[in-house]
Amino acid sequence: MAMGAERRAPLSTRRLAWGLLGVVVLVALVIGALGRRSADGEDRVMALAAQIRCVQCSGESVAGSQTDFAVEAREDIRKRVAAGATDDEIFGYFSSRYDDVLLNPSSSGLSALVWVLPVVVFGAAVAGAGVSLRQRNERGARPSAEDRRLVETALDEWLRTGDDHHERADHG
Repeated sequence: MAMGAERRAPLSTRRLAWGLLGVVVLVALVIGALGRRSADGEDRVMALAAQIRCVQCSGESVAGSQTDFAVEAREDIRKRVAAGATDDEIFGYFSSRYDDVLLNPSSSGLSALVWVLPVVVFGAAVAGAGVSLRQRNERGARPSAEDRRLVETALDEWLRTGDDHHERADHG
């Protein structure tokens, strides 16, 4: 019985480690989604511009483009930052004027599902695989009485007939 208790200790330690890893991942996701830090001055302008798509370019942000639209958009962002507008207000302004202009979709409401759902599905798949492997290992770890009887019968047969049986089958 002491052997079983020793055997279970690493399993509970493993569960604790996986649980702590899950908490760390969850906290990182929450911080990433909610913990946006506003930069000051030109850094903030460029950070905001990097998240707005240039409508004249193909897949380029306003921060990286030199088109007339991008230059005007950066200047507009600069004025709004100086006036005290929040990031969401600036994104809302550009979203209301131009279709599909944000490079990073909102992480609230239904769009949050786009970000959270794959992580949840992946976590459930990993947990399901772990449970399945554990169950399979527990079932297959001990041979049944029928398996033992079959092995003993085959071993007795082999010991009784010896190697001659195999040679006769090869030459016979």
